Amino acid sequence: MRLCKTLLVLGGKHMNYVTVIIPDIEEFEKQFHDFLYNNISVNQLIIHNINIYLQKKEDGVSLDSNIFFGYVEKDNEKLMIFQNAYPFKLQIMPLRTLSIEEEKESISSVLTYVKTSNKVIKGINGNPTEAEYFIKKANSILGKKAFINIRMDIMEIGKISLDKYRDGYLKQAVQEDEKEIAAAIKGFSFDCFKEIKSDDECLKMAQSMIADKKIYLFYDETNTIVSLAVITRKIKDHAALSFVYTFPKYRNKGYATTTVALLVEKSFEEGFKCCSLFVDQDNPYSNKAYLKVGFKYIGSNYDVVVEE
Repeated sequence: MRLCKTLLVLGGKHMNYVTVIIPDIEEFEKQFHDFLYNNISVNQLIIHNINIYLQKKEDGVSLDSNIFFGYVEKDNEKLMIFQNAYPFKLQIMPLRTLSIEEEKESISSVLTYVKTSNKVIKGINGNPTEAEYFIKKANSILGKKAFINIRMDIMEIGKISLDKYRDGYLKQAVQEDEKEIAAAIKGFSFDCFKEIKSDDECLKMAQSMIADKKIYLFYDETNTIVSLAVITRKIKDHAALSFVYTFPKYRNKGYATTTVALLVEKSFEEGFKCCSLFVDQDNPYSNKAYLKVGFKYIGSNYDVVVEE
């Protein structure tokens, strides 16, 4: 194992934090399996990436040198796990409730490893405290500016509470739907990220979603597609929903609420016990719709970007 020891001086005290890199992803998964799967909704990004890279390893695909997994320890106690995965966003997760000092110094230790090992990171996903401190230390340790891109909350549902649905029906998308889905991708990307995608890029994404059988469309009583949603990840008995979008002329009429409720209902019927969503804190109207369905807030996840 590769160690990166950082001796930190805080308030006159010397505190030794150690960043430990685990080269074998299987070993990382084995060590932290119980922790990760005890809270899939919060840890799903790490679990999802582990599964992707284990499959690549099985397929004989070599991994980029900037992909790494590990943990931070102090006095032989593991405090925080982390991974840097494509597109090289650092995912960090405390193993217990940490003090502010412990969170700060754990992040400092990881960034010191990144600096001394010449690794590439393009940002992090973490809680608000981690995001704030990462921004400060990215500047002082890496010499780079970073900023919060999206403030997200994590929501979870185990039981549907919605008692009123819009008339219509939910249907899995097929190839004939690709143009409508491409238009939705274009609108979603701009609404959420102020990102302008080309028509060709949106069409390719739509075709991929349809091929993967992940996207579901809601048709109103006139057989018009008005809303859609995607199941992005399936991990054990957990399904993660995303890309909830309603075409502009049909908004504020309860279609997104109904679409999400029906997709959650379908997931439960297929044997999943829990569904989750990452929601933008700056979109309170949509978040209220999810609360109506029965989702509850369980945590926060901030997306931080490092400037090139």
